[in-house]
Amino acid sequence: MTISQWPVGERPRERLLNLGPKQLTDAELVAIFLRTGSVGLSAVDVARQLLSRFGGLHEVLAASEDDFCLQQGVGPAKYVQLQAVRELGLRLQRSQLKECIELDTSRKVGTYLQCEIGH
Repeated sequence: MTISQWPVGERPRERLLNLGPKQLTDAELVAIFLRTGSVGLSAVDVARQLLSRFGGLHEVLAASEDDFCLQQGVGPAKYVQLQAVRELGLRLQRSQLKECIELDTSRKVGTYLQCEIGH
């Protein structure tokens, strides 16, 4: 069943608008960026499979293109979409760190290093 056939209150986009992004599961958030599923799988199903296969959100976003594209329902276009999301997140962290001139806590230093040298 496609997401468009789901009750409106259960669809990820509508849930985000009505409840806010914090109320969505990782699979629902990833599904919003994937946009479509594949034959017999909704975008949420594909996202769940990715999260299960790789072990979590960080691992999905850190996967190589070759490994990522082995999953049914995804290919280079969806890989690129999620890599763009990852980079936006990193840039957001960097911009927040620039506002904070001093790296005066271990958390700030850790966040800075994650942004600069990766996870």
